[in-house]
Amino acid sequence: MRVRLTALLLGVATVLLGTGAAPQTTPGGAWRDDFLTLNRDRWVVSAGGTPFWVRGPLSGTWAPEHVQVQGGLLRLRLTVDARGGARAAELATRRVSGYGTYTARLRAAGPARSGSISAFFTYVDGSATELDVELPGDAPQALWTSVYRTVPIVRQRLTDTGRNLSSGFHTYAWEWTPQRVRFSVDGRVVHEVTDVVPTQAAHVMFNVWPSDSDFGGAWTPGERTMLVDWVSYEPLR
Repeated sequence: MRVRLTALLLGVATVLLGTGAAPQTTPGGAWRDDFLTLNRDRWVVSAGGTPFWVRGPLSGTWAPEHVQVQGGLLRLRLTVDARGGARAAELATRRVSGYGTYTARLRAAGPARSGSISAFFTYVDGSATELDVELPGDAPQALWTSVYRTVPIVRQRLTDTGRNLSSGFHTYAWEWTPQRVRFSVDGRVVHEVTDVVPTQAAHVMFNVWPSDSDFGGAWTPGERTMLVDWVSYEPLR
């Protein structure tokens, strides 16, 4: 998924460089965020720039006002106008995290329609480590999970969950150890990788962005919102 790689390279540069925030490269300890407020000591919000998805009929940028905390939920909003002008949302942790268990309870961007990707992932240094949960708007029952240990060393899987992931909250998690990465949804293991396991600590990220391809579907105008109830990290003991 070439477009996804471009997304990460440019999106993370915007988060960690474009805002002037200094990323911390020493792995931190356990943490949990219930999004009672937007903790600026923990999170950096992407702002401006020319994102990877600006191509063909799509134009636009990362919009910091589309990242909000309301009612105990992180709200990531994507808007696309009738001409393909889009404003998307993204944020990343300042600090990196290493081996351990990553969990988030979230709802994919809704209402479900073609032309969007909702993502919960970790990323650092050109995909030296990249662990992805991605939810395409054109197939709301679908779950993509990916493990990168530098590009193009990748293992991916498409899971049909049988549920509309944009209509309710689900718990997504992965366990990352030196021996494996194991993904689950609502406690059910859906993907395990043992031959390509990254080692470098990475930033936790969320984003929602417009697509115009076979990954996410052709863009459509309108507004949709991804919701995150909470996210946590527990280091490997």
